[in-house]
This record gives sequence, structure tokens and C-alpha cells, in this order.
Amino acid sequence: MLTNTQVNNDGAIALSNALKTNKTLEVLHLETNNIGPDGILAFAEAIKVNISVQELKMTNQVKPHLFSLFAFSVGSPTLGQNFPFLKSVPIAITVEKTLAASFDTNQTITKFTSPGRDPGALSVIDRAVTRNSELGMFAPHCSITKADEN
Repeated sequence: MLTNTQVNNDGAIALSNALKTNKTLEVLHLETNNIGPDGILAFAEAIKVNISVQELKMTNQVKPHLFSLFAFSVGSPTLGQNFPFLKSVPIAITVEKTLAASFDTNQTITKFTSPGRDPGALSVIDRAVTRNSELGMFAPHCSITKADEN
């Protein structure tokens, strides 16, 4: 568990690269760290291909807060000065939708806490996690055997 260990984008990208080939790690808790958009996007790529992680927790990313106040600005500088939370909205939605889309191919994550707030993205993730849970319920009872070729 790497909760509250100051994992930043660089650390998240390194972990994500390792997850692409790791076949044994089943639980990864990353709550209360400093993972920004680049780190979240790296995890989105990793969970597309990872075959072992079943539980991933990523809430409460604090520096910059992923979906409230990014360190970079988007849109009107005047609007951003008066309402800084509006500067991050387009980026936040893009990051959340990209993360949600990565669940299309993942079949192992059955528990996930999201750093996002977009209802559409959260709904996609929730459906995928439910699907994965249901797949996992039946997997131990299924067996595939190769038929005799004779």
C-alpha cells in the first residue's frame, strides 16, 4: 500500500509502467498522494493491459488536486482568476473520460475508488467494475479443456 507516501506523477508513471507487465500484484492503494493528470493517464494505459490488479484506490490526490485546481490553466485568464476551479474543467473531463475508457478492456479490477467526479465517467467505470465482479464470480467454476484431436 502506497497511501499517503507522496507519490507524484513521476512515481505514478513508473508504477504504471511496471503494472503493464506485472502479473502478481492484486491490490494497489494510492490514496492521498500527489498524482496529477499525467500520472492518472499513465494508469489508464496500464490498466488496459494489466491482468492481475483487482483493487485500485486512487482518491484524494492533493498536489495538484486532480479535478479541482490544476497547476496549469485552460481557457480565459480573467475567468480563471475569478473562478480558478473553471480552469481545470476541460482537462479534468478529458482525464476522467480517458480513465473510464481504459476499463473497456480491463477484466480484473473489481474494486476501484476514483479520483474523478464526472458522472458519465463514473458510470462507465461502475459498470465495468460490476461486469468484472460478475466475471470473477463465475471464473472459478468454469474450466476450459482442450478436446482430443483424434
